[in-house]
Amino acid sequence: FNSILMTGTLAQKVVVRNPYKGLFNGIAVMTAGKGILVVLGFVNKVLLAKIMNPESLGLFGLTLSISGLTFMMANMGAHNAHVYNIVRNRISVARSFGFSIVFATITGLIGACLLYLIYISWLDGLYFKSITISSSVMLVYFFLFIPSNIIKTHLVEILIGLKKFKIHNGFMIVESVLFLMILASLYSVVGGGLFVGLTAWTSSVFIVSIGLIAYILHQYGVMFSSV
Repeated sequence: FNSILMTGTLAQKVVVRNPYKGLFNGIAVMTAGKGILVVLGFVNKVLLAKIMNPESLGLFGLTLSISGLTFMMANMGAHNAHVYNIVRNRISVARSFGFSIVFATITGLIGACLLYLIYISWLDGLYFKSITISSSVMLVYFFLFIPSNIIKTHLVEILIGLKKFKIHNGFMIVESVLFLMILASLYSVVGGGLFVGLTAWTSSVFIVSIGLIAYILHQYGVMFSSV
């Protein structure tokens, strides 16, 4: 009788529990994180405007815009599948992680090559005449930024699929803070310019992507052999 009563009580608790509580909590956490990121993004833009001359700032924005288009072409929206697959199809973290690393490496390298070809055939002569950054340095930027950005985008979607909203927000906030810190540090050493902006942006994305890989490996014991 006691077991029946306890079962009934537990069943009643399950029925009474608000089914939207988790949804509301997730929305609240993500909204708070977005708010912090908006503030940090505003601070980043103000700092960039102060330490970069108008020409360098415009070229920095142009470079990021073209890099973003190349990222979209290389990634093809594949990162959005992680949330659906983890939540609906119960795809393991190992499979999602392995797919992300392999996919990001292949498409990232292709995207970086495409971006570099665009740079040397069009942008270098049309927009970057007064910029002293060599083509080899730009090549390093592209091959670090595009694959790292794809890896980062995939892995944060895995965190969303796992409902790790706070961890997701934490990594995004760390990226913005890292950008600020690296930008300010480089400015104090070498001054302003496009080199400072690109180095800070690329470094922050690369560091966060490595951090995400380390976090998922540590928390979920993901191994490539599990894919």
